[in-house]
Amino acid sequence: MVAQTQRAFLRANLGAGFGVAGTTALAGCTVTSAPGVDPSSGWPQYRFDAARTGYSPDAVEPSDEVAERWTASTEDRAVSAPAVRDGRVYVNSDSIAALDAADGADRWANAVYHRSGSTPAIADGVVVAASKFALFALDAAEGTERWAATFGGRRLDAPAVVDDTIYVVSTDRHVPFEASLHALGLDDGRERWRASIGELTMPPFVPAVADGTVYVGKERLFALDAAAGRVRWTADPGGTFGPPAVADGTVFVGSRQQGNAGAVFAYDAADGRERWRVETGKSGKSLAVADDTVYVASDAVYALDAADGRERWRFDSNRYVLAAPAIAGDRLYLAGLLGTVRALDRDDGTEAWLVETAGVVFSSPAVVDGTVYVGGSDRTVYAFG
Repeated sequence: MVAQTQRAFLRANLGAGFGVAGTTALAGCTVTSAPGVDPSSGWPQYRFDAARTGYSPDAVEPSDEVAERWTASTEDRAVSAPAVRDGRVYVNSDSIAALDAADGADRWANAVYHRSGSTPAIADGVVVAASKFALFALDAAEGTERWAATFGGRRLDAPAVVDDTIYVVSTDRHVPFEASLHALGLDDGRERWRASIGELTMPPFVPAVADGTVYVGKERLFALDAAAGRVRWTADPGGTFGPPAVADGTVFVGSRQQGNAGAVFAYDAADGRERWRVETGKSGKSLAVADDTVYVASDAVYALDAADGRERWRFDSNRYVLAAPAIAGDRLYLAGLLGTVRALDRDDGTEAWLVETAGVVFSSPAVVDGTVYVGGSDRTVYAFG
């Protein structure tokens, strides 16, 4: 893994006939009026925090009179979940783009090489974003490149940032995929350590980091020391699973088992002992955790007791949900394959409101200052509030 400037990276990898990526305007932005946004709040990375809980405890939820505040066009499908920080919405489409959170106006866009569609992470004034084959650090205010790190042509997914360290998974491009977890410095992109997490039939999802441990995998769950990369324990939920979520000393994973059956597993974060497992109908890899409840999205939405997995309520949406839920205040927010965005009451699962977009929504919502942000397959970022 080599850290270098973006200009040097592009010259070395693109060859003749390609221009050097720079900072450009984001075209096609549609703007409507909206209230101001508190610049101190945000949704700074995928599923809100490095532990991937999807829960913003201090977020202000939208009113029940929700409506579209603004839309902004992107150069390609906005399939990644938005990140929001300091009054700006950051999306990874064909470019890494920054939009004004209040009205959707474009602030900057940086056309990095080979987008991955993964969610950027914002920390200390830096946007950390993965393209398909490189990791970039961009100035959050201007979009200019600070450094770029390459991984020998290996594929990357969404990074996690904790303090001054970035954690990202890379895989080669051949089945079985050889996967590694990397720790890099936020300030310069230098690799601090790397650890192999084996060969997989499918690339792993993004890592979760909590209490000095990194949790990652796709077919086997690894827990590694965040400071040195040493493997602490492994577990085998069977099937394939989505990004872990870590809360109150427990690691939760949603999985797809044989025959597309879904299951949720809870493991002791310290030693990997299985605490419970619950079947959830069809594949349910997407989840969020708040207080004492795990929320799982698949063909239905399940609320499970975090202590023992008992079902508290179930919401049958009839609209399959792939994206991870988001939690803010007393509401659970979901984006569906048929272009719906809805809010459910966390206590009993009753629907509070439902709005529709013009495209399929793959991205997990971000909820900041009374506004829900999602990206759509119709090359549009939506803000509802």
